[in-house]
Amino acid sequence: MLAFSEFFYLVHAGQGRWVIRHRLTDELAGTVTRTGAGFALLDDEARPVGESVSIEGALGQLYATV
Repeated sequence: MLAFSEFFYLVHAGQGRWVIRHRLTDELAGTVTRTGAGFALLDDEARPVGESVSIEGALGQLYATV
């Protein structure tokens, strides 16, 4: 099984919000925000990518777009 933490890491950016960075290049990959239904994912240009019930699921969606 693929562990998305091998490709990305999270930086806390305030209450319920994290910045996602590429592990190898340290470039911005997106942001994830806690919502009532789970986690909303935005790409590096602040465009909605999707929602997930877990951060790992959100990282999987982000991985599918890069």
